[in-house]
Amino acid sequence: EEQRLREEAERAECEAAEKVAAEAATRRAENDRKCAAEEQARKEAQEKVDAFLKAKGFKTMSMPRTSCFTASYPLHVAVQENNCGLVSALLLSGADKKVKNSTGKTPLEAAEKLNKKGSHAAVIAALG
Repeated sequence: EEQRLREEAERAECEAAEKVAAEAATRRAENDRKCAAEEQARKEAQEKVDAFLKAKGFKTMSMPRTSCFTASYPLHVAVQENNCGLVSALLLSGADKKVKNSTGKTPLEAAEKLNKKGSHAAVIAALG
């Protein structure tokens, strides 16, 4: 009887250890999937940003485009265009949301000024 109880206890311990190991493996696999998805999102965002920068004549994400005493940053242009997806892509790619344009406004301040009856609400939320 004592031998049987010991064997059952050992079996229960093994099953518990296997369960813990399986849960750990599941967590690792989930974390790996999450990391891969985040990396893919960053890559897609960077591709979107690169295309935007080229199309709008920006050299880099952190350098303003200047003309006639005005300076405009890519993030400010995306805000003016009310392009929430591009604002998100720029932020994901490392754009500085605290940079000020030639009128002294951050992208959020510019969005708030442009926001008429909620028109820029999604952009404001992305910058928030």
